[in-house]
Amino acid sequence: MYSGVLVEFRNDITGQIYQLIDTVWDMGLNMEEVHRIALADVRFGNMDRSGYNILVAIEENGPHLIPIDHGMCFIENGLGYTLCGPYWLKFSDKCRFNEALSEECINYVGSLNVDADIAFLSQCGWDFPEEYVEKFKINTTFLKKAVAQGFTLLHIGNMASFRCNDPMFTLQVIVESEKLDFMTRVENRIDERLKGYNE
Repeated sequence: MYSGVLVEFRNDITGQIYQLIDTVWDMGLNMEEVHRIALADVRFGNMDRSGYNILVAIEENGPHLIPIDHGMCFIENGLGYTLCGPYWLKFSDKCRFNEALSEECINYVGSLNVDADIAFLSQCGWDFPEEYVEKFKINTTFLKKAVAQGFTLLHIGNMASFRCNDPMFTLQVIVESEKLDFMTRVENRIDERLKGYNE
């Protein structure tokens, strides 16, 4: 398996968002940027989107957000389908997270194709581990279906980070319950075939 790092050097970084949150609000935050970061984090199961991992560059047209450090995507920690307190959910009281996504975001999510993405990564020389494939497909399926049904980023974020009032609606519980059902179906099929075995 190959691994690598994509590096972009910038000299216009003002700081990390947790240091500049008031400045960012006062200057006017581009909500499309926040939405894009949130959609990517859900899709890749990013477990580490803290206030340290969003940089801010103050530009002429306002603050520009730059997400960094994606080393904890698809990690196996027993809660592989739970985002750990994504920083962008802290914006929900000030942001339009409970409003419909833009048409651009909806179209983007609708166009996502996991198999094509995996094929592209393979062509680039990365042997995509099987445990990543499952999470990538499940996370992307969840995102596509939630967006298609009109869910807002607030609800998607809550479901993906175990913040629902009823845990049965969280992605982690949905996946775990299906795995339990799968085992039950397999056990029943084994019983059925063993009972019917007559060779």
